[in-house]
Amino acid sequence: MDDSAITTKGEVYLGAWSDEVESSTGRTDPWFKVFLSDRGMLENIRSQDVRGKAKEGGKRYMLVMVEIGDDEQPVKKSKHMGSLSNVAAILCQDKQFGPWFKVANNAAYTACVNSHGADWQTLDAEDRCRELILYTCSINSRAKLDTDDLAAQTFREQIAEPFNAFKKE
Repeated sequence: MDDSAITTKGEVYLGAWSDEVESSTGRTDPWFKVFLSDRGMLENIRSQDVRGKAKEGGKRYMLVMVEIGDDEQPVKKSKHMGSLSNVAAILCQDKQFGPWFKVANNAAYTACVNSHGADWQTLDAEDRCRELILYTCSINSRAKLDTDDLAAQTFREQIAEPFNAFKKE
């Protein structure tokens, strides 16, 4: 987007939000309030129509918000609903996952079992599923799925998406 299209930009602080039903109209109009870090930002938007002042209900805008960490860098967010580590934990509890994995990813299944040797038999079904995910994604903890891009991609492409497709069949 070219800068000439920008009405205002700068750092803001989230102040409040709501998705409650307005009692007088019964409508649900989610909203949030931000505090501007610079008065100049307000000057740029003072002349803009706001809801209720214009016949059409105010001008429409595109808004993108990116959380900024203490290091002044954008905070990386998961691209999927929930964290991938949580998705992996949920998969491990699904009774269909282990048997599906054995058929769909037989080479990885066999290699993982062989890497555990006799210990494999001592693991319960959920722990076996966990080990299959860790082995396939080359990680030592499901938490790495939330921080390691390659592991996350492997998990999505080789495990989560194919398993979800299988469940929909």
